[in-house]
Amino acid sequence: MEWAVVSFLIWISAAAKATQDILAHKFSWSVFRNMNEDWWDPTFSWRNKYKYNNPSMGSKFLFSTNILVFLTDAWHFFQWVHNITLWTALSVIGWHACELQLIGFLMIVISARVMYGVVFQLFYSNLLDD
Repeated sequence: MEWAVVSFLIWISAAAKATQDILAHKFSWSVFRNMNEDWWDPTFSWRNKYKYNNPSMGSKFLFSTNILVFLTDAWHFFQWVHNITLWTALSVIGWHACELQLIGFLMIVISARVMYGVVFQLFYSNLLDD
C-alpha cells in the first residue's frame, strides 16, 4: 500500500516540476498559453503577490510574498505541489529504510529517481509542450 502511495506522490511531484519548467521556459508553446495569463504566464503572474500587482506597494495579503506565495500564481503553486509530494514520498521511503538493508534502500531510491525522471520527461517533452 505505502509503495503505491509513494509511486503516486512521485508521479505528481514530477508532473508538477515539469509544469513549473514549462511555465518558466516554454510558456508560449505550452498547453497553458491560451489560459488566464494573470495566473499562468510567469511574465505577468509573478506580480500577483503584490498589492495592485506593484512590488513597491508591498504584499497583497499577509504572507503572500513568502509562506503563502503558492496561492498567487501557477508557478509557485506547482512548486508547492512538487515540494510537498516529493518530501512526503521521501519521508515514507526514509521511514521504511529503517526496516531495510542498505541494498534494499538504495534500490528503492534509485527506482524512485528513475520513475521521477521518466514522468518529468513525459510531461515536459510531450504532454505539456504543444
